Amino acid sequence: MEGVAESLHKENEAVEKLSTEANLSYWNASISGKKEDYEIYEKKSIALQKHFNNKESFEKVRNFLGVAEKPLEKRQLEILYNAYLSCQGDIMLLEKITKKSTEIEHLFNTFRANLDGKELTENEIKEILKEETDVIKRERVWNAGKKQGEMVEKDLIELARLRNILAKSLGFKNYFEMSLETSEQKEDEIEKIFLELEKSTERSFKEAKGEIDEALAKSFGVDKSELKPWHYHDPFFQESPEIYQISLDGIYSRDILGISRLFYSELGFDINEILKNSDLYEKPGKNQHAYCINIERKGDVRVLENIKNNDGYHPP
Repeated sequence: MEGVAESLHKENEAVEKLSTEANLSYWNASISGKKEDYEIYEKKSIALQKHFNNKESFEKVRNFLGVAEKPLEKRQLEILYNAYLSCQGDIMLLEKITKKSTEIEHLFNTFRANLDGKELTENEIKEILKEETDVIKRERVWNAGKKQGEMVEKDLIELARLRNILAKSLGFKNYFEMSLETSEQKEDEIEKIFLELEKSTERSFKEAKGEIDEALAKSFGVDKSELKPWHYHDPFFQESPEIYQISLDGIYSRDILGISRLFYSELGFDINEILKNSDLYEKPGKNQHAYCINIERKGDVRVLENIKNNDGYHPP
């Protein structure tokens, strides 16, 4: 009879191959924006889900989890159990969910705002909101950048419906609860953390926001109560507006990658291989946000960015 160690070895080999292929296909799709690359990513994702949909393998993992004694083996089995659990249920429904999710990602990631027939990247929108003094143009630019929501609205609602059907079929209240449980998180714990965070930062945030609003209201010649989202410098208010006479752009205008290399080198890290494998600048069709990915969990770490030689921070 196959033991825990032998079973885990086979499982790890199979999952490594499938997940590496899925990660690579996602990376390629993120960079190119091509529909055919997103379709490859969809197929690779479904192949991985089919592996975890296997009922017999799931039962084997469940049984081994009940008897495993070695901490490392037990931990592997816990991770595998959650991966299998999230992919149980109707495989046709899983495929439909993956197809819908990939379609939304393709639309969302390749979206470019259009203003008077000219495409604008997210970096360009931020630059306009940072410098433009014409409030009417600011509003038009801000609204143009939000049109992607209209593009995916119906599909996103349908995706939520399908995910909830799957989650309920597996005994969860909804997909939100299932995704938390299978990633080893608890809804009440997360709520507690954020309530504590809100309580501890509320006063400081209101003071800082009040100072920002006062400066912006004065700058645009309006009352603070009249400020709108397009008066701010970031479409999502993830970066504070530049209301002080201080700019760090000059520090980074030389070579932001050179500065990064030096920074990490002085910490004892060589990031040249990571940078070589990464994709760091804007391209047509490319995902405009940012993320870091470990392709095969053996050192092939890559970063997707859309950097400029300034101090702008673009969260993933």
